[in-house]
Amino acid sequence: MSSGALSGTRYRTWLVVAWPQSTSCGCGLGGRGLPRGTETAGHDARHPPHHRRSDRRGDLFPRQPDRFVWTRRFIRTLDRFGWTCIGFAQLTTHVHAIVETPDESISVGMHYLNMFYGKYFNEKNDRRGNLVRSRYWSKRSVDDAQLIAAFRYVARNPMLPGLCARPEDWYWSSLGTSCGLAQTFPFVDASVVCATLGATEATAPSLLRALVRD
Repeated sequence: MSSGALSGTRYRTWLVVAWPQSTSCGCGLGGRGLPRGTETAGHDARHPPHHRRSDRRGDLFPRQPDRFVWTRRFIRTLDRFGWTCIGFAQLTTHVHAIVETPDESISVGMHYLNMFYGKYFNEKNDRRGNLVRSRYWSKRSVDDAQLIAAFRYVARNPMLPGLCARPEDWYWSSLGTSCGLAQTFPFVDASVVCATLGATEATAPSLLRALVRD
């Protein structure tokens, strides 16, 4: 489908901001561990390559305040470009997010987000150069099955490097908010996932937790 055919439509895109393709962060990037249908392909706004960090320590968020700064900028990015965040998980070396976009603004939006954070990071750490050497990685979900698979993968990702015992326990994940266990990230709207699962307001928390369990 041509980019023109997508103009004016809303479509779901799974965005991955990550350390280079390796298993060092435990996320299984590079095709291993990804939901089927989420492989990278091409270099346009829908399928650009993933982020690569230049800092050898590998941490995008070495301190708690760094996480707050990035999250505030993420919220501003959502508002500025009219995106809806369906879910996200912020780890230490990378971030996974699922967003629904009204257009093909992913590329410019990610630039708006990452240029700001890169400048902030360099100033705080007395360093120079690009924090991220290459572009983010995204893949457009084309059906409900891919959306559900991506949601489950993103929610479970903090468990892989041992950051938490259960997906809903990781503070820097929106799953707890979506399940009604926290109010940390009220800007997240997982209603499209709940609707796909056939959940009501009463059953949504238990169905979301069941979805991300083994």
